[in-house]
Amino acid sequence: MPDFVPLTAPPPSCLIQSANLNGHEPYTYLKDVLERMQTQKANQLHELLPGNWQNRPDHAPAVMPERLPPRRH
Repeated sequence: MPDFVPLTAPPPSCLIQSANLNGHEPYTYLKDVLERMQTQKANQLHELLPGNWQNRPDHAPAVMPERLPPRRH
């Protein structure tokens, strides 16, 4: 048995469910978090967790893009 457990990212379904459970629209939450992760200070990463997250006041809610029609080959 290994002495360590490799860290892995949670599956996207967990992030979507966590956003829903905390009353957030999942697409808006994920889009904002992915944008902010680039500039967020390490000691403020807790602000991006679903239970702590608040959409920035200058940000309008994201609109989910329309699905593209299936490609024809």
